[in-house]
Amino acid sequence: MKTRNGFVSNSSSSSFIVSVTVFDWEKKKIVKKITESQKKKLLEHGYIFTRFHSPSQFENIRIFKEQKELAPYKIEKSDKGTFYSTEQLGYGITVNQDDEIDFLNKIGVEFLASCHYNQETVISDGKYIYYIPNPGLEAEMYGIKDFDEKNISFKITKEKIKKKMKTSSPSC
Repeated sequence: MKTRNGFVSNSSSSSFIVSVTVFDWEKKKIVKKITESQKKKLLEHGYIFTRFHSPSQFENIRIFKEQKELAPYKIEKSDKGTFYSTEQLGYGITVNQDDEIDFLNKIGVEFLASCHYNQETVISDGKYIYYIPNPGLEAEMYGIKDFDEKNISFKITKEKIKKKMKTSSPSC
């Protein structure tokens, strides 16, 4: 039997994006964000090239397709000018994301992650790792009964919304 020490979270789905290159708007050129050694470690670990910049986009597509079949990164040249395309690596897991965050931190790469079925965004800027809850998704999954009121932008009674619907179009 496998025993784990330390913090253990529930098993869930998480996606990670690491930018290999980024567009530097001041220099007007694409610059490398990670080293070849880091890129090799990511590829050996199972990361794949992807056109997605957002882990949420990667997650949504990954649910429906095999990870190896996802839209790959590719450079397209046009006679209409330069197309500034950057290179990303994506990875998805359905187990504890803390191990993946630890791996990325150890090899020293910045990343974006969507964890716990998009309930939490995790961002590494090289100095800090930020854990940012997505409270709306939490309310969707677990219901509004125990939801913290401070996370609600506004609420309106059914009667008021009926009046509003008669006089204007819905806001979403």
